[in-house]
Amino acid sequence: RLDNFQQFNTPPDSSIRIGHLGTTMLSSVINDTLIYSEPEQEYLPFRQMRFIGRTQSENRYVTIRRSKVENEDLIEGVFFTILIIYLVMITAFVSTNFLIVKKIWLPFKKTLNQIKDFSFSGHAEFTPADTNILEFKELNSELKKMTTKLTNDYNALKEFSQNASHEMQTPLAIIQAKLELIFQQPDLSEENLKALNSVYQAANRLSKLHSELSLLTRIENLEFQAHTRINLKNLIENLIENFTDIVAQKTLVLTLNADTDVFIDGNEYLLGIMFSNLFSNAIKHNVENGSIKINLNQTECVITNTGIAPKIPTAMLMERFRKGKASPESLGLGLSIVNEICKVHNFKINYIYENNYHTMQIFY
Repeated sequence: RLDNFQQFNTPPDSSIRIGHLGTTMLSSVINDTLIYSEPEQEYLPFRQMRFIGRTQSENRYVTIRRSKVENEDLIEGVFFTILIIYLVMITAFVSTNFLIVKKIWLPFKKTLNQIKDFSFSGHAEFTPADTNILEFKELNSELKKMTTKLTNDYNALKEFSQNASHEMQTPLAIIQAKLELIFQQPDLSEENLKALNSVYQAANRLSKLHSELSLLTRIENLEFQAHTRINLKNLIENLIENFTDIVAQKTLVLTLNADTDVFIDGNEYLLGIMFSNLFSNAIKHNVENGSIKINLNQTECVITNTGIAPKIPTAMLMERFRKGKASPESLGLGLSIVNEICKVHNFKINYIYENNYHTMQIFY
């Protein structure tokens, strides 16, 4: 039993206790124990050492305790310090690497943007960004040579197409004019009239073919770049007026259901050609006493007409010189022109045939 208990002033994580032993003798011992801590409101681990000391002929019982929490806190502190230093180093390395790489690749990105913006139909020369990096210099040099050659080839092909178009149109116009004069001759036999009519029809067909192929080439070469804000409802209403007589002649019923105003960005000339071709097809490939319905809203234009089933899949009719039926009047270029105009305007077009109805959907 310990009497006359004394406690020295020690740090919070340590304690020394000395007590009288009386006649009881204990051997020295070192062990771990849990002691309740008032500040922490929990039991904390301590390492303690007990031994017996003799002072002035008295046996003394001494207990020295040292908190083990300090070591755990130290390990935890070292761990988090190293972790923070590691994260800071990683962040600094990644940031520095990003800035360096960004600076190194900046000329390449500028050149890439110039390639994206480059157009053969434009007048601006391709000029890559200046750089001191040898590899990028070589790349820019080769790109400049390539774009210069391609531009020259494009301009040569364009000039050839324009010259050929002009030179072909002139003799065709002369042939048509001469044939019209011959038709006016009074002494022509019926046989000669039939032969001349065949020649005249062939000349007209060739002139129309030349015109449509030239238009397709110009559309594919992106020569129609100017886009304006267009009231699509007004455009369609004006086109419908042009087809009124033909619609009445074929005894067709044409109805237009449209929102008040539908505005889109586009080239008015090309959109006029596109809807003219669609209306012309809807009339030409219709049946007697048939119908044409046009539904127009803010997101799409749907043209539906009665008609017989095409002989080939509808998707193939978008290709050049594809026809749904053998017709000497049709060149098979109308829908391919429509398809190219949709591509220029980033429109989506669907052609469906179901239940004796042709449906053309244009999403803008």
